[in-house]
Amino acid sequence: FGLYGLGLLIDKTGNDKLECEFLGQGAAGPGGVGILLDREGTDVYAAGGRYPDFREEGVYTRSMSQGFSLGLQTEASGGVGMLIDLSGDDDYRVEYFGQGASHWGGVGVLHDRAGDDTYRARRYAQGSGVHLSAGLLVDDLGNDVYSMWGVAQGGGHFVSTVVFADGEGDEIYSIKWLVQGAASGNAL
Repeated sequence: FGLYGLGLLIDKTGNDKLECEFLGQGAAGPGGVGILLDREGTDVYAAGGRYPDFREEGVYTRSMSQGFSLGLQTEASGGVGMLIDLSGDDDYRVEYFGQGASHWGGVGVLHDRAGDDTYRARRYAQGSGVHLSAGLLVDDLGNDVYSMWGVAQGGGHFVSTVVFADGEGDEIYSIKWLVQGAASGNAL
């Protein structure tokens, strides 16, 4: 996690399980750069579970992780949060906010280069941006599974720019609303 500075985690090898409650795994706040770089291994990235989200309080929590940037609305723009995984069949899990997503002037990036990966989230994830921000999820190669409820997979809201790009492979998508190239509130 980076906040007015640099937060860096580099993992060279191994089948790892990385867990955090909030603002981790390549996340950033104002003035910060947060990078998680994993070179190889079949990894599990899990974030959330502690801080309820008011939209579905008691059911889902804010994760704000896995290539995520958080700005402080009207006070300070977010930084740059990046999760880069170069190989392995990885499992990514967040609830609200994550997996190449951003909020309020930040840039969030998740780039997975190779592997048969699974992405699970509830809302504002998988290449999503809200409130003047940019979100990007790129998966280059593999047979991937994406499970998402809303505002995701290239879904942007309120003057945001978002990209969801999946290269080669046979994918499975489970989605509900404002996803796959959808935009609202002057987003792109």
